[in-house]
Amino acid sequence: TPSNFYPPLGNLGISQRRKKGNMLRLGKEQDDASEAGKSGIDYQSVSTHAEDDDVTQREEGTRKKYTRFWSRVRKGDQDVIKTLALFALLFLVLVRLTSPSANASPTLVGLSSTLRSSNIVKMQDDEDMYDPTIKMTNGNVAQSGSSNSLLQQQQLALLQAQQQQQVLWQAQAQKQAEENLRAQALALQQQQQQQQHQALLMQQQAMLQQQSNQMTLMQNMGTFSSQSQFPGGNVAAGLVQAAVPQDTSTSAGIPAVQDAAPVEDASTIAATPDESASVATSSTETGGEGADLAELANFENTWEPYNEKSIPIYWHIPKAGGSTVKDTIGACHRLVMATEFGVTDGHDQDTEIAVVYPKPPGGVTDDRSPFVNVDTTTPAGIERAAKMGFADANLAGCVVTPFLYESNALFTPTGKGRLFAVFRHPIDRAVSMFYYIQVATWEPSYKPELQEWSLKQYAESDVVENNWMVRQLSNQLSGDLDDSHLKKALEVVRSKFMVGLMKQVERSMARFERYYRWTYHVNPTNQEICRERMMSGGSNSNSKNKKEKPKPGDEVWDLFAAQNVYDLQLYEYVETLFEEQESFVEGIPDDFRKIDGTCCKCDPPTFPPEGFACPKKVDA
Repeated sequence: TPSNFYPPLGNLGISQRRKKGNMLRLGKEQDDASEAGKSGIDYQSVSTHAEDDDVTQREEGTRKKYTRFWSRVRKGDQDVIKTLALFALLFLVLVRLTSPSANASPTLVGLSSTLRSSNIVKMQDDEDMYDPTIKMTNGNVAQSGSSNSLLQQQQLALLQAQQQQQVLWQAQAQKQAEENLRAQALALQQQQQQQQHQALLMQQQAMLQQQSNQMTLMQNMGTFSSQSQFPGGNVAAGLVQAAVPQDTSTSAGIPAVQDAAPVEDASTIAATPDESASVATSSTETGGEGADLAELANFENTWEPYNEKSIPIYWHIPKAGGSTVKDTIGACHRLVMATEFGVTDGHDQDTEIAVVYPKPPGGVTDDRSPFVNVDTTTPAGIERAAKMGFADANLAGCVVTPFLYESNALFTPTGKGRLFAVFRHPIDRAVSMFYYIQVATWEPSYKPELQEWSLKQYAESDVVENNWMVRQLSNQLSGDLDDSHLKKALEVVRSKFMVGLMKQVERSMARFERYYRWTYHVNPTNQEICRERMMSGGSNSNSKNKKEKPKPGDEVWDLFAAQNVYDLQLYEYVETLFEEQESFVEGIPDDFRKIDGTCCKCDPPTFPPEGFACPKKVDA
């Protein structure tokens, strides 16, 4: 056999040598046992040591055999064996990783865990992310890493920030859309108001042209008369005719009324052609449509667009709901008022114009209403206010006066006033005046002797008023009245006044609030309660002295009609004008006073954008 030849593993020669070695070992053991028995040695003890030596010898023999066997294997075969063993080990590891057995050895489980952990770490390093579905197994426990929790928190915070930003963008877009809608609505409203204003001007011009044509035609025909000049002229003439008794003795029984229009020939008021021409000429010169109202130049024209800088001025007609409207404006709306009350508490001695808080009669409240320290209800007070620079100070929210032409001096061309008034049927007003001055001890016009008079006696006396409204409006306070004064009064009302009616005082007050843009700024809830109380009861209502009123056709009615011929015609025109002027506030809500209200007396207080001087509290 060549020296470099090594028999393959498991050769028959190796088996024979093993058998021979085993036989030699058994024979030696038997010889040793026999010698031990002959010598008297304890076989049990010897046997034990023999077994130990035998185990040692077997282990030593195994090692020698393995060494001899491995030394006889070629170097190439050794590498093959190692490679096969390594592949076998890897195969077992892969099997364990894919489908772990319940009986797997702890060594393989640990190796599998180590390999899987290393794979997971490598995946995180390569992809820079962590998949929460991959879990590291250590025994039977699996937990996700702390980096996963931190990443989830960051993703959640980013999502919330994106949602908040989206909500903010949506809110901004909605706000911008609302602002655009409001701007469009405001522009549309202004356009409509301008169109309405133009339509009203065109309508007024057409009316003026028509009236001018009618006057020219009547002058040419020679039939110009007081009955055909104004709406309701025939009715007024009929009232005068009915008011004059046919019996001359009865007519003589009516005492002469100073400054009263003559009524003895009322049934034939029509003038001759020559006289009618002269009346028409004087009417054109004195007043009427298109007349020059230079005496009232400091008052705004009602048909012109509303100017917020103009000061509202309330022309107070006695016993026509004036006190109710005045107190609603002052006590409920809490505007700074210019009335006779501004000079109480010694403020008539003030040398500089200012807003003051006079103590109310019998009142102990510290929440008082503001007033300008002037008196606009007397000619002397108006003159004093003008000298103090009332108009330029621009302190008043509303002026109250019964003097129309005198109050023109309160204003200037750059600081004008804008007139409004409440009108009442002349005969109802005359009857109310009679019953009022019987009991109104607080009024300068109080006459205790009238308590013994009858309504007829008052109508026949020289105390009764005669065409009070036309006289005031035409500035003809004394002397006789004619058609020219009526025409001037009509033109003044048409061009200078926002009119209201006492029989529709709630509607009138709402129109004034809409026209002058009055809203609540002190305490809206209490202010509305105050307004409702005023509208339902009013001031100076004389509710304890209700009397039966005369009716059309009664003798007393006719007597009052005779004293108010021109006022009746004026009032009929005011009723028509009241309906026409609704167009001035068209598009403005009826409850405008409640819109955008603020409360300077609330906690915390609120104020309008343009500012508001909240009424001050003063020591009681």
